[in-house]
Amino acid sequence: MPRPVFPHSPPGRSAAEHARDVLERSASAHVVWLDARGRCSGRIPGVVIDPYADEAATRAVVEIADAAPLPLRDRIRARLRIHGHAEFDEGRDGLLRIRPLAISLEVDGQDIPISANDLATAEPDPFAEVEGELLSHLVTAHPREYAALRHLLPGELAKAHVVPLAVDSHGLTLRAELRTGHRDVVLAFGRPAATGEDLRRELDLLARRTADVSAVFRAGPAAARICDPEL
Repeated sequence: MPRPVFPHSPPGRSAAEHARDVLERSASAHVVWLDARGRCSGRIPGVVIDPYADEAATRAVVEIADAAPLPLRDRIRARLRIHGHAEFDEGRDGLLRIRPLAISLEVDGQDIPISANDLATAEPDPFAEVEGELLSHLVTAHPREYAALRHLLPGELAKAHVVPLAVDSHGLTLRAELRTGHRDVVLAFGRPAATGEDLRRELDLLARRTADVSAVFRAGPAAARICDPEL
């Protein structure tokens, strides 16, 4: 049986790579202006991190919340904050261009500093952009197999309300929602998945270790990448 991991960040992923995943999935951000002009803070469609942006631009803090794809009591998994000099990029549909001075990633109440260089060179997880699609497919097309995965959780957590929280190339994270609070558990893959076929194989291996499922993710309507890696 795979050894459960209780994470602060995804196992096998650095804080910079985790932050890059947050950027990859983000559909919007929130900006707070730090000048004296009284500009209102608010939502923006996105942000471009540019170390060569105008350092005379207005100081601002940009926050990007990483929300879980599926319904949960607490859907925010992480918050990426970028402090720097910012201005709107008029040629890119309202995107904010920011020259970073400080970057941090908040996960499980811990604030992790990240250098601009580390974030710039970090590679996103191969499944970051399609994570929501994969988790939704797991729950809707394979409910029996998904329910069986709870048997891999330790102790009383297996009896809790369990929801898939995240999936990446290193494992599947399940959230056990308790009466007070929650616990997140990573079911680590035997080896990192680089393709849809790899991911299907690793999920299948997890399912084979449950008490009542011997094979999974091979059939079902609306095939997604975990069923057909060519899609």
